[in-house]
Amino acid sequence: MDKKVISYKRFNPNFHHLRLSLRDDAVRFIFLYGGSSSSKSYSIAQAIILECIQEGFNTMVYRKTGATISDSIYKTFWEAVKGLKLDAFFKPVEGQIRCFNGSYITFKGLDDPEKIKGLETYQYVFCEEVSEFDETDFKQIRKRLRGRKGQKIISAFNPISEDHWVKKNIFDKEKLLEVDNHLEGKLKDNITGKVLGKEYSEIAQKWTNSAKLIFNPRTQEYDTHNPDMVIMRSTYLNNFWVVGSPDGTYGFYDAQVIADFEKDKINDYSYYLVYALGEWGTIKTGGEFFRNFEIGKHVGRYEYNENYPIHITIDNNVLPYISIGFWQIITGNVNSARQIHEIPAEEPFNTVSKASEAAVTFLNDIGHKDKIFLYGDVSTKSGNTIDDDKLSFFDKFKAGLEKSFVVEERMPKTNPSVAMSGEFINAIYAGVVKSINIGIDESCKVSINDYSRVKKDVNGAILKQRIKNKETGQTYEQYGHFSDTKRYFITEAFNKEYTKFSLRRGRNKIPDSAMKYYDKSKVDLSKGYGMVEINPSINSKFVFVRAMIKDGDCYVVKAMLSDTIMGESEISSLIASGDRVQAECDPSLAAYVRNLRIYIQDVRGRKPFPDPQKRISAHMDYICNNIFIPSDYDTDILFEAFIENILDYKDKNNIEAINSLAALSERVKRGLYVA
Repeated sequence: MDKKVISYKRFNPNFHHLRLSLRDDAVRFIFLYGGSSSSKSYSIAQAIILECIQEGFNTMVYRKTGATISDSIYKTFWEAVKGLKLDAFFKPVEGQIRCFNGSYITFKGLDDPEKIKGLETYQYVFCEEVSEFDETDFKQIRKRLRGRKGQKIISAFNPISEDHWVKKNIFDKEKLLEVDNHLEGKLKDNITGKVLGKEYSEIAQKWTNSAKLIFNPRTQEYDTHNPDMVIMRSTYLNNFWVVGSPDGTYGFYDAQVIADFEKDKINDYSYYLVYALGEWGTIKTGGEFFRNFEIGKHVGRYEYNENYPIHITIDNNVLPYISIGFWQIITGNVNSARQIHEIPAEEPFNTVSKASEAAVTFLNDIGHKDKIFLYGDVSTKSGNTIDDDKLSFFDKFKAGLEKSFVVEERMPKTNPSVAMSGEFINAIYAGVVKSINIGIDESCKVSINDYSRVKKDVNGAILKQRIKNKETGQTYEQYGHFSDTKRYFITEAFNKEYTKFSLRRGRNKIPDSAMKYYDKSKVDLSKGYGMVEINPSINSKFVFVRAMIKDGDCYVVKAMLSDTIMGESEISSLIASGDRVQAECDPSLAAYVRNLRIYIQDVRGRKPFPDPQKRISAHMDYICNNIFIPSDYDTDILFEAFIENILDYKDKNNIEAINSLAALSERVKRGLYVA
């Protein structure tokens, strides 16, 4: 067979690093993680295809779910074959891609763990989207792949969670050494022999683990085990088919992809952090307790300021850790609450005495001399009968601090309402409470993860989901502990503002607890009737509501409250065929209704209801009992504004959103949704 030369212009940087690791027999584990569009999977496919041809190696490719293979990773491999112009050497068959020399690439799903068996003939196992695997799947693959020199497990994924087992049980348990993220001086143009600059092989970051001693059962001595893990992080900036090649002569500049990442950077920084920058983060899925907490806006550098006292807030759950938050309040026209440090006191330090000692150590390390203000759960003040002193958790922690510092206790008579305190903090994050802002230091990784991941329950409180440690058999609440410490501190430190906020919300006609929510994935609305209510200008606000009516109940699927009127053509894209649309507006906006009819056939116009408060009152029971809001409404900023407007409704104030719900309720009760 004639020698085939493939230009370096076919490859992205990930490929070159991977190829180097595949040639190193000491390397057992290769992880490629990072953002989307960084050419992780495609580069892996290219490298494995060349290994098939050159070395005759077989590869097993796993995805968690078999049904997704044909439209995802199988397709990626075949596109890589064609992209390298090697389709004459490969043949696609059911569940495999076979090479002319007898080697093959097999594709399987892990729906059945038994499919992990039988890896004896494979040199490589590729775990695509390993973040979707169970840890037990990965452990079985490790044990089953054996008997050949240089066998490797290659894994690719997006870093969707700081809590993921890949990070906690693999990366965090290794001593990682950061190495050069480029192959400067090593990468050449294989046609001209010219050495290529480092920008042709540069990725975001690269690490190896450290050498370690292992016991050799044959010699009965300890041997040095060379580093066996390579970890590579890449982003869309390392894909020449997104940003173009370094010299501009090949690849492709995809302005649409780049613009989309920039939108995420502005509108959803957590998503941008994971899928653009390839950093460990948490993706919002809806229903977050702190829905307005944004890593991009509220996390930064907030270091200790010796001119201000420290506020310590504690939670006494011992599993997974005792939570200790360190805060300062920088006073001014806007009071800035800053979390400067955290201590998640894990076992064996999750006792009150050791946790208190850890707090004192930190305070001494930063040279703090000022007073300490101490906050916590009121229940931690209850005495116990275990020791002779019968001291409470709170008192013991305080006593430990008082050995070195003056401590002032700041504990309310009763704990703040979980739902209301959450709404107060959300209002601060959203800028509604203008006299306070909150900042979290970037070093507070556990707290940030907690604030990002904790969910709310059906009553608006924190959803306390329990998990079980498979090794110890102990169960505990996974999230919410640092979130609780934040609630205790913020509501007590800013008690006047919190009281004012809660009284305002308490006087509302519809409290947050009265709102009914539904899970869109669990409610079948396919046989419902669509109804739309539009009010282009009520108190200078634009309101849009689309709902599905089923069995007499009203399920809101889309709602918006905005300061600007949405264009008629744009509205038409939000309306489905068969929806019955009503536009309620002043006659001066009749042209708006006429223009809507250009795009939407069935539009009914009507004048504003003469007494909206009377209509709202008449339909309040239906609104509270029969109107359901999607639980993930807070992922849409205009939908969230609509709900906030309802929650702030009081007599003549904030009637814009609830007026539209009342109009919908009236139509439903009159049977006007039936054709």
